[in-house]
Amino acid sequence: MEFYNIYFSAIRETIVSNLADGTSKLTIDKTSLSEYLIEYIPIDIQNSYVISHMEKYKKAMDELKQIKYKMNNDILSIL
Repeated sequence: MEFYNIYFSAIRETIVSNLADGTSKLTIDKTSLSEYLIEYIPIDIQNSYVISHMEKYKKAMDELKQIKYKMNNDILSIL
């Protein structure tokens, strides 16, 4: 599931540009979306991708959270 979450995020703009209808408020009808081709990626490739990319991403996000926490504490100590 984690792989396809990333995959759908990556192709979101393409799906919207291919299927969206409307001018000010874009909509995608259920039938068009259900007929849209979603590539099947073998599970071993999915797992390899998640291991090689998501671990780095999660580590970077944890580091970012720690930096943000420190920044907030530092700004509060100035007051």
